Amino acid sequence: EHRDDPRFLPLQAQCLRQLGDILREHVRFDEALGAVSQAIAIYEGPGADWEGLDRAVAEQEAGMIHRNAGQLPQALERYRRAQDRIPRIGSDEPREHTVFQAMIQRDIGIVAQDRGDLDTAERELNDALKSFRTLRGPDDFETSQIAKFLADVIRRQGEELREQARTSRRPLRRTRLKRLARAKL
Repeated sequence: EHRDDPRFLPLQAQCLRQLGDILREHVRFDEALGAVSQAIAIYEGPGADWEGLDRAVAEQEAGMIHRNAGQLPQALERYRRAQDRIPRIGSDEPREHTVFQAMIQRDIGIVAQDRGDLDTAERELNDALKSFRTLRGPDDFETSQIAKFLADVIRRQGEELREQARTSRRPLRRTRLKRLARAKL
């Protein structure tokens, strides 16, 4: 039995994270969260000294489970914990850490969009898009996905402004809101 052998802990944690992903895809959220939580416990266990992004990625995966389960406050909390667990190396941060930070910004932006906080969603998605365009280029699949989410947020903002213009009784405000809506749409 290799269960207690510390050399196998990284593999065990990785397997638990993969199991969590499979369970999440099968809409078995409680079991998925249990598996990912076990992986996080391994990363935070006694004597654990993890160099890379594994702990942060596990928190992000827990956030995805919460988001898919409709538990948006818990998802946001997990994404913030993932940000806090990105290893700090100083001014010479590895590219993969910068990409991961942008992924967390994307995830926070999506949760903000789901919660109706379109200003936060726009800010987070815009920052993530800038990073992805720089690091992966405009033709990257994830870059285009972030652009799509951002476009949806901006469209929703425009629709909200247009609705506010329709219901406004003040002519100057109505004109200003219509102009802002046109700029978004």
